[in-house]
Amino acid sequence: MGQSPSKNNKKKTRDRSKAILINLLKGGLLGIVLGYFFALLLSRSVWVEMRFNLGFIIPVCTMACMLLFLWKRVWIRYPFFLFLELLLLIVFFLIYRFEPEALLVIPACLLREGCRLTSVSLYSTNIILAAILFAGNLVWIFHEVCWKSYQVTSGQKERPFGP
Repeated sequence: MGQSPSKNNKKKTRDRSKAILINLLKGGLLGIVLGYFFALLLSRSVWVEMRFNLGFIIPVCTMACMLLFLWKRVWIRYPFFLFLELLLLIVFFLIYRFEPEALLVIPACLLREGCRLTSVSLYSTNIILAAILFAGNLVWIFHEVCWKSYQVTSGQKERPFGP
């Protein structure tokens, strides 16, 4: 016996809502990482840095990736995202010559300037950024693991409503 049409529609709506939320999260995380990557690369040019607020690249990339993930339903696997995070860390350490103090100051300064949060301390900004990235990575991993177990148990081969 199948489910009644109203229960089936509720389940589809709930699945779509989850897919939209997961897409927003993935797009936001990817946007933060790409924004930092572009801001770090552009910060090497004094001319660009003197004329533009490079921290503004982070929220712009975040919003652009979130819209792209909602509009196109982009499918990016977690290992690729982890590769981008590691690449960002490597580029950061190469640009700032392996100074651990720079890792505590530069990301927080870029985020504070870009989001106009100058009243928030660098320490608080670092904690917020680390919490967002850590929680986002956990949710991304959890989503991929649960989705694979769902595919195995249900025998489903295609994604019903995007990633």
